[in-house]
Amino acid sequence: MGQEKCELTQNLWERLAKKWTLAVVYNLGVSKGSGFNELRNRIGSISPSSLVERLTELEGMGIIKREVIPSKPPKVLYRLTQKGEELYKILDQLASWYLSNEETLEKSLKV
Repeated sequence: MGQEKCELTQNLWERLAKKWTLAVVYNLGVSKGSGFNELRNRIGSISPSSLVERLTELEGMGIIKREVIPSKPPKVLYRLTQKGEELYKILDQLASWYLSNEETLEKSLKV
């Protein structure tokens, strides 16, 4: 089971390590849901095509859900699923860990 778990975990890391993936999840967790342009503005320098790609992948993984709100024009809202909320909590813990260790971590990076 140990080797199998390592291989499955490696697959997960490869999927989550794609550029912008964790930024999308984290920002959706902070905002509790966003439209496309709002999310793009929050993240910053992500291109529209990269954001579409990440959103599509995350929706396929069951981490986010896409909700079309009937209006004129229709509005699309992206939110985390329960699985996404669980991942967000882990990312938030990681961010807190980094902030509490930032000084020593940054010093080691300058070596």
